[in-house]
Amino acid sequence: MLLERTATRSVLAGLGGGTLDSLSVWADARLNVYEGRLETDRTRHRAQAEKIAGNREAMKHLVEALEPLLADFERAHPGSRLSNRA
Repeated sequence: MLLERTATRSVLAGLGGGTLDSLSVWADARLNVYEGRLETDRTRHRAQAEKIAGNREAMKHLVEALEPLLADFERAHPGSRLSNRA
């Protein structure tokens, strides 16, 4: 680890000011790209989470709507497999 740091410092010390500036500009550009990707991913995941929550709510309403129909069916067909569920 110490050798790596020393080697890195030696390389950076050997670079001229212009090269160091270019490296800084390149690093900033890469960071901006990654930040953009992160924001895109965050937005996409947020939209997926909202869609899942909406689907869950819709499924809940569907189950609530079907429960009376299932109860009617079970009353009309007492030996059905639906009425034998645990």
